[in-house]
Formats: sequence, C-alpha cells, structure tokens
Amino acid sequence: MRAENLSETLHNVSVTNLSVSGWEFGLGGVTGGVENGMLQQVRATGNQDGIGIDQSPGLIVQNCTVTDNIPLEEGGVFFGGSGIDVSNSPGTHILNSTVSHNGWGGEELPAVGGYGILSTNNTGLLVSNCVVDGNVNTGIWNEYAKDTQVLGNQFHTNGGNGGIFMTAPPTDDPVMNAVIAENTISGSGWGHMLIRNDYLVQNNTVSECGFGILLDTSRNATLIGNVMHDNELNFGVDGNAYENYLHQVDTSNTVNGRVVSYLVDQPGAVVDAATGGAGTIYGISCPDLIIRDLDLANNLFGVFLLASDRAVITNVTATQNVNGFLIQESDDVRIEASVANDNTNTGFSLVASDDLWMTGAEAARNIGGGMDEGTGIYAENCWNISLQQVNASDNNFAGIDVEDSARVSLVDVTADANLVGLILGGGDTIQVTGCVIRDSVGPGIGMYDSTNATFWNNYFLNEENVDLSQGGSSPDLPGTYQRHPA
Repeated sequence: MRAENLSETLHNVSVTNLSVSGWEFGLGGVTGGVENGMLQQVRATGNQDGIGIDQSPGLIVQNCTVTDNIPLEEGGVFFGGSGIDVSNSPGTHILNSTVSHNGWGGEELPAVGGYGILSTNNTGLLVSNCVVDGNVNTGIWNEYAKDTQVLGNQFHTNGGNGGIFMTAPPTDDPVMNAVIAENTISGSGWGHMLIRNDYLVQNNTVSECGFGILLDTSRNATLIGNVMHDNELNFGVDGNAYENYLHQVDTSNTVNGRVVSYLVDQPGAVVDAATGGAGTIYGISCPDLIIRDLDLANNLFGVFLLASDRAVITNVTATQNVNGFLIQESDDVRIEASVANDNTNTGFSLVASDDLWMTGAEAARNIGGGMDEGTGIYAENCWNISLQQVNASDNNFAGIDVEDSARVSLVDVTADANLVGLILGGGDTIQVTGCVIRDSVGPGIGMYDSTNATFWNNYFLNEENVDLSQGGSSPDLPGTYQRHPA
C-alpha cells in the first residue's frame, strides 16, 4: 500500500488497525509522501519490507507490529527483509512498536537489508519504547540524521552491527547531536557503535554482546551511567587523531562492575584500587599519571595513554582485551611488574614514544586474529627504549617486534615458542644482551634494514636462528646457537 504518483503532498493522513502482508512494502509513503501522518496499530508481516517511509515529514508510527518481513531476489541478489525503512523524512517518530525477526524466512539471507529500523537522512528522528529484536541485521542503523533520540527501547539478539549503529558524513557536517538513553541491549554484535561527533549516551545497559559501547573516530561524546557487563569486549574508544579521544566519560560508567577511568587533562592523577578499581583506563594528556595494582580485562584496551608523559604503571594485569597496553606519543613512561597476556592483538604497544623503560613484565599467549596479529611487545617509531627481564612467549606472531626505532636495549629477555622470537626492522643502535630465544616456529630473529646492531651472550635454540634475508647489514652475533632438533 503506497502513496505514490501524487501531484501534491498529502497531509494529516491516519491509518489505524490495518494488517498488510505480501507486498514489496507493507505500507509506505514514497513520491510526494505524506506530511504529519500517523500509522497506528498496523501489522506488517511477510512483505519485502514492512513499512517504507520516504519524503514524509512528521510521520508517527505508533503501536505497530512489524515482523517476519522477508528478502526477495532481484537480479540474483536478495534485497529487503527490513522492518521499517525511513528516509528523507524529518521528525519521524517510531513509538511503542515491535520490530522483530525481519530478514529471515527467504530463500537466502539478504545481501542488503534485514534491519530492524533503517534510517537515512532523517533529522529529528525519535525511536522510543520499542522492542527491536531478532533481526538479521542491525537493530537500528541510522545514517546522516541529526538530532536523533533513541530512548527506552529493548534491542536483543540483532545481527549485523548489533543494537544501535550511528554515523554521519566524515566531512562537511559530521555532527550527530544524538541522545541515546535508557535502552537495554543484549545478545547482539555491538551494543552501540557510534561514529562521528556529539553524542549523549546515558543510562544504557549492554550485556552479552560482542562489543558493549564503541566510539569510533568520534569527537565530543558524553557518557553517563552506562552499565556494560558480560560482553566479549565491554568498552572502547578508537580513532586516528588526537581529537577522537576528547570525550566526557565519567566514573558512573562501569564494565563488569568496575568503573571506566577516562581521564583527560588530569596531571598527576592516580588510578588504583583505592580510587575505584577501574576496569579500563584512558589517559589523554595526563602527565605524571600513576596506574597501579589493577586487573583490566575484556575491553578494547586495558590501558590507553596518549600524550601522557612520565606515566608510571606498576603491577597492572591486562588480559582478554584487543590490546593490553597502548602507549602512544607519551615520553618517559615506566612499566614495572605488569602483565599483558591472552589479548587478541598485542600485549604491549609502544608507538611514537621516547625514553621508555619496561622491567619485570610478561607478554604471553597473545592470540591474534590473523597471521600478523598476536604479538607480545610491539614498538614503532620509538627512541631510547629499554626492555629488561621480560618474558614474551607463546604469542601467535612475534614475541617482540621493533620497527623503525633507535637506541633499543633488550636485556635478559625470554622469547619462547612464538612464530618469530624477535623482529628488528628499520632500526638503529640496537643491543640484545643475555636473551633466550627458543622453539620459534619460524626464525628466532628476523632482521632487516637495521644498522649498528650488537648481540652479546644470547642463547638461541630454533630451527632457524637468524634470518637476514630481507636486507640490511649483517650484525655481530656472538653467543650460543643450537639448531633445534628436527
């Protein structure tokens, strides 16, 4: 049922207590559209898409049931199977409705479609008090729609990007100005995945999802009172610029019952059990930060430092994160007696930082998701770094991987049973002393494009102890070498 091929826009049209099944769109407004209309107690089931709304500003969808809509084949590709598809319709309200189990039931799952609610270019969209669950794709996918409010909904067991996904154009006008509050999300891919700028995310509960709340290349998000628990990964902020980490995240947000410690411009701050027992820690422009005596698990980062010079990390364990510790653009950092085991990508990442000192640390069993992931300690573009009495063993890729760094000292390091024990690439003035590198699947040391490397009194027991095949000058390599028995 459609309003189409109209010379004038319809106004104030109300449709109540209607069941629609077996159409391309169960009910929709397209060319010309409907202004300030209402759909109430509509049941749209078994259509290619349940309700299609286009160029219909001010439309209210209330107390509707939109379920089991199915994708259909067009040119060999299956499209559709979404519950509500709304575009170019500012001020649309979707209230007190059930949008469930869409995208299933066709001959194949949709290549495009299967969303609960798909929203594009709808300023002022409001979704409130709805149940959106069991859809093939994301519960609500919202693009290029400023001033959106998603309030008091239930999102459960949705596929794709999970519960709530929002984004805006990366250029021109990336502001979303969205409010996401009082929602409950479970059993989905992401709870919230939010891209671009200006969000208020408040009093949401996210559980048993792949990822709880992820801010990705965003700016100026405010998070208050969100509860994330029993997700594979609970919380994360990621980006490619300093501004992507400038958010307001207070300690009312929790991960598995522990506070999110998100510090911006707080010199001399202390994070430990006495200050709330954090579950994940971010330090953005926090010189002289002290982090100690904590266990940090199941987040994007255990510890993330950016532009936080002279930080001291002592007796901190980070496990089952994507990255245990990431130290970026932070000089004169000290890491003592800390553990980064069983993370997905890296245990410790040291990036574009100078004068780093690590002692008594362990970085083991970082499992990786691919061939070049799962490294114990990774350093890139650093100067004057010292690793002493460190165990970097049983990692999926490298025990230690040092790239494009100078004045590197490795003393009394153990690297057992990695794919590669030690990688040295593009570095200068490297000293490796008293280290044990054994049982590597590949070479004990892989070295290329590095100069002024000195190895002294090391023990190697690998099928291939040293691989210089990728270029660079041959170092002086005194020590004990044994070929691992076949």
